[in-house]
Amino acid sequence: MKKIASLIVVSILMLCSLTACAEKFDASGYVKAVLDNGYYNDSTGIMAMGLSTAEDAEDVYNKGVESLVDIALSTITVSAELEEEYRQFYKDLFAGAKYSVGEAVEVDENTFEVPVTCEKLNVFAGANASYEAELQILVAAWTEAALAGEEVPSDEEKYEQFFVLYKDCLNAELAKGVYDAPVTVNVKVENVDGIWTLNADDRL
Repeated sequence: MKKIASLIVVSILMLCSLTACAEKFDASGYVKAVLDNGYYNDSTGIMAMGLSTAEDAEDVYNKGVESLVDIALSTITVSAELEEEYRQFYKDLFAGAKYSVGEAVEVDENTFEVPVTCEKLNVFAGANASYEAELQILVAAWTEAALAGEEVPSDEEKYEQFFVLYKDCLNAELAKGVYDAPVTVNVKVENVDGIWTLNADDRL
């Protein structure tokens, strides 16, 4: 479960395989447009720059969400309802992203650096702590019931309850709206074979 705490560092930029090609290139506008689409499902910017259709932009956003849901639930088959609840959690997490895009600096004729200041929601550390505490209580209750000869959930039902519990802990932390201190990252935008695109090594 603790490994889930690192999922949000998966690069939204890598998921957004959108490129721009123009004589007068707005690197800052491009980065903001990609971030807005990846986090907020807002395709206004990339459509205005002629980078994508609304349908393709939404597909990019959905793939970003699905990649995290797939990883979070990769070890178990859960109910469709619970899977949808995890999907909604990540959408809510994305929607709470805070960032601002600064003025681009031209490094050379093929490279811009764009400063992006972001504040990440502090969700996973608190959720992990809450989950571990609640899990001990849940397992103790099952153990007591078993010793008393009472019916306990099957292994499959237990695993489902584990993921329900963790999801509830995640949402409880998300509702607090606590953010880490702002961090500024310089995102590279590069011209590769005449097409401007984001550097795949950058992370936000």
